[in-house]
Formats: sequence, structure tokens, C-alpha cells
Amino acid sequence: MQSEWQKFMARYTESVKLTTQFDPLWPSPCINESIEALTEGQEVTWTPIARPVDDMSEFGRALDLDLSAPLLEFYAAFYAEHLEVTINQGKITLLQAWNEEDFERLQENLIGHVLMKRRLKQADTLFIGLPENDNYLISVLMSTGEVMLEPVGKEPTEVISPSLTHFFESLC
Repeated sequence: MQSEWQKFMARYTESVKLTTQFDPLWPSPCINESIEALTEGQEVTWTPIARPVDDMSEFGRALDLDLSAPLLEFYAAFYAEHLEVTINQGKITLLQAWNEEDFERLQENLIGHVLMKRRLKQADTLFIGLPENDNYLISVLMSTGEVMLEPVGKEPTEVISPSLTHFFESLC
């Protein structure tokens, strides 16, 4: 049985032309062409590629966070380019890992985000995307699982969706 994230990815890949510019210093298993024949900046097609199983248990333990299955799957199920979608609040970019190095960097950034929230004595959130206004994040409020609009450095202000699963269902 497919998860809502897998269903969304299937809808997304069917409805959007998946292209990006090739960077020989930033390879990815997602690229559909043979990279030996590509030049820097050349437009290439890509496809989301399943990642090796990674439950991010070390990540969760390090922060004493219990990550829900939909959140784990969002971060770790695929290698993919960032995904551009539109929600009621406007256009947003859902952050994905392009390769293993990018996945490690994403985890480091999430750790830094949680530590900053704790230093500010704010509720734990994990960001999943960026709206056009870079003063905000799209985050999951860990205490409730709600998808939120979060001003950078402040408490989340607006509920976008009651859950990540519901959020994925509403996309595309």
C-alpha cells in the first residue's frame, strides 16, 4: 500500500516536467542521462529515486524527538530535486535531498534549527519547505504534527494543515 507521500510523488512526477541544470560537482542518482556526456549548466531530466532504507533513528535520538512515519518518509524515502508546489498561502518549495551529501546536510540543518528553537525556548519544529517570502518556513510542529507557517526565529503562526498526511493529500 502506498503512503500519501508516495502517492503525491507519483502525481507530481506525472504533472510536472522534471528538469534541472547539470552540475558536475553535485551529481545525483536522479539524473536520467549519462553524466559523462553532459556539460555544466545543461538542462537534464531527473526522476525521484528511492533512497536506501534510513529510519533516521540516530537523528531522532540525538534530538530526543519521535519522528512520525510520514515525516521520516518525507525526508528519507527519495533522492529528488526540490519540489515546487502551490498551496493556499502561495507557492512553496518542498525541500528534498539531491544526493547522500545533501541528505547529510539536510539533517545537520534540521539539528541546527531544533537547537535554535530550544535556545529561544520555543516549541520544536522541523522545516519541510520554504514559501516565496523568505522570512517564513513551512514546518511541522512536533507536539501536534500540524503543518505550520513559521516566521523565522519565532513561534509558528498559522496552521496550514492538521497533519503531514493531510498536507500531502492536498497537494497537486
